[in-house]
Amino acid sequence: MLLVIFDATTGDISNVVRGGIAIGNFCHDGNVLRPIASGLSCAYVPDQNIDHIINDECDPISYDGKYPDSFAYLPTQDEISIYVDANTGNAVSARVHDFCGTDEQLGILRDLLVQWGNALGLQFTDDFTRWNEIAITEIEKAKAVKDAQDN
Repeated sequence: MLLVIFDATTGDISNVVRGGIAIGNFCHDGNVLRPIASGLSCAYVPDQNIDHIINDECDPISYDGKYPDSFAYLPTQDEISIYVDANTGNAVSARVHDFCGTDEQLGILRDLLVQWGNALGLQFTDDFTRWNEIAITEIEKAKAVKDAQDN
């Protein structure tokens, strides 16, 4: 997806951020959170060729297009929601663990479930107990490998 930042009154395009996400009055490009100037709006557009609106004579890049007229395809609200949800999941994963976010998140949830269940005196199902034991065994193997590398 492209995040198009444009003048809400004229439609003049200020910036196009590939993979960008609007967060309040800020734009996140995957690396940096930058403020969006007052009077500008944002819209998501499916990834597409935008060479026809890039002004090659300017450095930094400027745009000669208008939103929405300069784009071949505009997304549905469902497509935008799916995109935002996916990027939110990626952001959570990156903050929990840079290299294996989803796996790490599941491990944290599993650990919290065990703590919560033990605190409440709950009896875990046989399946949960078996799967938890498998996870603990694999985590201990990985810890042994990491420890061996440190020595």
